[in-house]
Amino acid sequence: MKREIPEQLKNELFMFCLIAKNTKFPFEPKWNTENCYKFFEPKLLNHLLKGGNLGVICGYGSLIVIDFDDADYQLQKSNLLPKTFTCKSAGKGLNHFYYILKGDMISKIGIGSDKRLCDIQANKSPITCPPSTINSKSYSVVEDLPIAEIEYETISRIFEINLLKRHLKGEINYEPSPEKVQQSIEMLLSLRVQRKGQNRFACPFHESNGSGNLLVYPDGAIKCFHCERFFNIHTFRRFYEKHKVVI
Repeated sequence: MKREIPEQLKNELFMFCLIAKNTKFPFEPKWNTENCYKFFEPKLLNHLLKGGNLGVICGYGSLIVIDFDDADYQLQKSNLLPKTFTCKSAGKGLNHFYYILKGDMISKIGIGSDKRLCDIQANKSPITCPPSTINSKSYSVVEDLPIAEIEYETISRIFEINLLKRHLKGEINYEPSPEKVQQSIEMLLSLRVQRKGQNRFACPFHESNGSGNLLVYPDGAIKCFHCERFFNIHTFRRFYEKHKVVI
């Protein structure tokens, strides 16, 4: 059976980390800032083909996940949550509720003092997702719905918490930046890098065919799937002047 990422997670704003086979742990350094991937990148797809697991990184695309650790608490709270795309974990078989958070991103929040009841996975937190498996048990979709939006007030009311300033992130700007995207595209065009699509270019650092390995991300960052390097417009220009091999 082909291992497919659910359609709801095929969002160009989302980022994924590679997780070792049969585990829940990312194995690459800087997995939530540098060594992270779009759903269509060859390295990610090859990892899945080889039986590796996958985690979606919360924060990117304003994604958060309500991750239940206690069955009774899940039964108590789940009917209060807005209907959304929901998956079942391979371990305890409890649910992960996926949401797009309206407003600023928050840090991960753990609920429960003596016993962990639930985690609100947020800024830079990984959540293992389908089609991952552990001990032949799969992470599976249980509610095949679009990912719904959720507000701070709803989270606070349902889980009886106050979202304080300390819960706000502030380390990475996950918001799309059309101005920076345009600056990156104009810089690439000024260097006469061959354009293959709206945000895709032929990487000038190696021979390539097809629709273009070089992608301009929604925040203006530039990455080649083949080179596995991230750039901003300044580092790209310097690297280009030193290493260009294809025109």
